[in-house]
Amino acid sequence: QSAGTLRKPAFILFWITFPFYFSNIIARNVFVKQYGYLEYFKSYTGVSSIITYGNIACMFFFYLYLACFPKKKFAVYPIGAYLIANIFSILGGSRSTMVVAFVFVIYYFLLRDRNDKEGKGWINKSYIKWGIFILPFFMAFLGYWAYYRTDTIQTNMNVLDYFFNFIELNGNSGSIIGYAYDSIDTLKKLGRHSYTFGYIVRLVNNLNYAQSSVDVAYSGTSLGA
Repeated sequence: QSAGTLRKPAFILFWITFPFYFSNIIARNVFVKQYGYLEYFKSYTGVSSIITYGNIACMFFFYLYLACFPKKKFAVYPIGAYLIANIFSILGGSRSTMVVAFVFVIYYFLLRDRNDKEGKGWINKSYIKWGIFILPFFMAFLGYWAYYRTDTIQTNMNVLDYFFNFIELNGNSGSIIGYAYDSIDTLKKLGRHSYTFGYIVRLVNNLNYAQSSVDVAYSGTSLGA
């Protein structure tokens, strides 16, 4: 009953705040278009406080709405808007934002399909077949985009090369975790962090962590405060 009470207000408030979410993505894309992907990490200062708060509120209402387990015919609209916005985010250079959005939606569909009480199902065989077919091309595209965003496209590479390159480069990410673990005693001690309320604390203290930069990474995580 409580889920039904929250579902409609969350749905309405999601659409009201969605322009802020999309504006945040567009602002980053415009910056990257003008100054380049690498400059984004050095000097991007984020968006206005209004857009930042609206962006956070949009995601809150989005997750709240989905947590209320709406019917599929209603849920596909906010989910579709969420995916479209995050597909646009790749124009800002970052691949992870779009990938995380797709992974989240896939997991949500699996969750709803497993707990489906209407007997209609959220996933059918055609979804699975298309997913398996598209996945290798999607991975190759992500491999290609890693070069495109920094204007270092390799003319001698084909689709298969980009596919294996994507696997190799992302596999190497595990080394970073290993290096951090080995150097844990020499890393800067930042004290205790609140990962539950950290983002809210930083907003209240007027600390802008919307940008991704070396200074932000060195000062602490984007989730702790």
